[in-house]
Amino acid sequence: TGNWRHVERFLAEMKRVGMVPDTYIYAAMISAYKDCGQWARALEVVQEMKTAGAKLDAATYSALISTCERSNQWERAME
Repeated sequence: TGNWRHVERFLAEMKRVGMVPDTYIYAAMISAYKDCGQWARALEVVQEMKTAGAKLDAATYSALISTCERSNQWERAME
């Protein structure tokens, strides 16, 4: 499915109007990537979170691990 594209557009619009995404928005993005096997994009979101100084919580890591695991890339989540 292309739900992750909707999430990316939503995030871009948030940033365009000056809103700062929070941990919940980032976790939603990671979860959307899980449903369509976009594990590499999920890792990019985590990197963006780190760069932005966003808090990575248990829900974020859980979503990341699930996303990577679904694509047989679980080891990537541990990096």
